[in-house]
Amino acid sequence: MHRWFWTIGIAIFFLLVMVGVYLFVPKATVVVSVKMDEQTIDSQVIGRIDAPVVDFGAGIIPAKAVSSTQEVSASYDATGSKLVSNQRAHGTVTIYNEYSSSPQPLVATTRFLTSDGKLFRLASGVTVPGTSMVNGQAKNGEVEAEITADSSGDDYNIGPATFNIPGFKSSGIKYNKIYAKSVVAMTGGGNGSSESKVIADSDIASAKSKILTALNNKLEEDMKKNGTDDAVILDGALNEGDVAYKLSNSAGDVANSFQITASAEAKAILVSQKDLNAAILELLKKTSGAKNIDSSSLKTDFSRADSDFVSGTVNIKFHAVGKINPDFTADFIKKAILGKDEDQIKTYLSGLSNIEKVEVEYWPPFLSGRIPFLGSQVKVAIDGI
Repeated sequence: MHRWFWTIGIAIFFLLVMVGVYLFVPKATVVVSVKMDEQTIDSQVIGRIDAPVVDFGAGIIPAKAVSSTQEVSASYDATGSKLVSNQRAHGTVTIYNEYSSSPQPLVATTRFLTSDGKLFRLASGVTVPGTSMVNGQAKNGEVEAEITADSSGDDYNIGPATFNIPGFKSSGIKYNKIYAKSVVAMTGGGNGSSESKVIADSDIASAKSKILTALNNKLEEDMKKNGTDDAVILDGALNEGDVAYKLSNSAGDVANSFQITASAEAKAILVSQKDLNAAILELLKKTSGAKNIDSSSLKTDFSRADSDFVSGTVNIKFHAVGKINPDFTADFIKKAILGKDEDQIKTYLSGLSNIEKVEVEYWPPFLSGRIPFLGSQVKVAIDGI
C-alpha cells in the first residue's frame, strides 16, 4: 500500500511539473505594421484577333471579333394630359393574305369588323402582298396598317383582336383568307369632354433612351457568349449600327401607355479580363522594377478604346495603380528575431524597408525583454498587406 501511494505521488509531481513548464514557458507575439508603396502607370495594351497568346513583351493580348442582331420591346406609361372630346380609338393591325399569290389592294376607309361588331376603317390605302414559296414552304403575304374606329367612344379601346373585312363576305372563301389581327390595344376612344392621358414628346424620348440601354445590354450579353467566361467589351470596342425604333403610337396620341421596339446589328472586339489584368500587371512590374506587386490591389481606369474593326485590333489605354508587397514574410522575420532582445530586434528591423511600427506582446508579461528561442513559442504577423 505504501509503495502504491509513493507511485501516485511521483506521477502527480511530474504532472504538475509538466503543467508548470507549459504555463511558464515564455511566448511572444510580434505584430509588424508596414506601409505598402504604390506604383502607378499610364500605358496601353493592344488586343489583336490574330494573337494566339499574351505577349507580355509587346503588350499584346488575344482578342475576338463578334457580332449580333437583337430586338427589344417594352411598354411605358404616358405622362402627358389634355382635354379630349368625342375621340375615336385607333391602332395598328397586321393584314394577312392567305387567299392568293396575287397582291390585294385595299382602299382608304376599307371596313374591318371584330367578332363582337366593333367597326374600324383603314386610315390609308395599302396593298397586301400575295402568298409566296420560301424554301419550299408557303408564306402568307402581310402588311401593317393603321385603322380608326368608325365611331367615337371608349368602348372602342379594345384589346388585341381579329378583324374580318365585310366587303369580302360575298366572295366566299376570300372572306376568311384575307383578315387582320392586332397585338396591342386600340387607344384614344372617348365620349364627351374629359382629361385623358396623352403621349408626350418627352415620353418617347425617355422610352428611346431606356430601350437603347436595354438593347445595348442584350447585344453585349449575346456577344460575350462567344468569348471566354471573363470576356469584356470595353467602351469604344462596340460598333452599333443604326437603331430602328418602332412605336405603337405617336406623340400627342390619347393613350395610357405605348409600346416601343428597338432593333440593331452590332459588332464588337472581345478581350479576356484575366489576360488584360495580367498584361497590365506585367507593365507595372517593368515600370517599378518590383517583382512582388500585389495582384489583388490592382486598380484600373480605362480611356475610350480605339478599335479598328477591319484589322481586328483594339487599342486599350489605361491608368493603373498597384501596391508593392515588402521583400519579407512573417516566417522570414520570425527566424531572424528568435532569441533576440528588443534592442537587437529594433536594429534588425530598421534595415527593412516599409516598416512603420512593431508591437511585441510577451507571456507571461513579467518575462518580457527577449524573444523566445523556440519558434513554436513565437507568432509573427504582418499588418497592412
